[in-house]
Amino acid sequence: MRYALNALIVIAMTMSMAFAKSKKSVTVDIQLSPAGSFQAKSTKVKGKVVKKSGKLVAIKLKVSVKSLKTGIDMRDEHLHKRLLDGKNKKIEIVSATGSGGKGSGIIKVKGIEKPFKFTYTEDGKYITAKFNLKLKDFSITDVSYMSVGVEDEVKIVATVPLK
Repeated sequence: MRYALNALIVIAMTMSMAFAKSKKSVTVDIQLSPAGSFQAKSTKVKGKVVKKSGKLVAIKLKVSVKSLKTGIDMRDEHLHKRLLDGKNKKIEIVSATGSGGKGSGIIKVKGIEKPFKFTYTEDGKYITAKFNLKLKDFSITDVSYMSVGVEDEVKIVATVPLK
């Protein structure tokens, strides 16, 4: 179950985009304490970003919790249990806008909406956004297994199409 907290980090993944720039993706970097790390990844990102009046605007960006994978089945299971909250089976960007490489928005994880700030780069067909989230903001706390815990802050990189 401690690894499930790491899955919450995947929440940050909502926009994690560390995969190849030719694909939609979300990558959540999860740090462990006292040492170590792992990533939760998904290429099943839905939605897009459009340009409106010189600003970038996110349209229906979301990722299924079950699509997040860490490379270890048991850790995936724990992550999914931590992130799934009844009817809330997706992590979604409720709203987000940006210009000049910076932006802000609202992310929803486990039914909890929180504001976040991000930086981004444009590469013609794709936008790659980077941001950090705190697990405790989404009621994910005290995640540990055999004296190895998950750090509260996760780093997310998301790559989505620009239309």
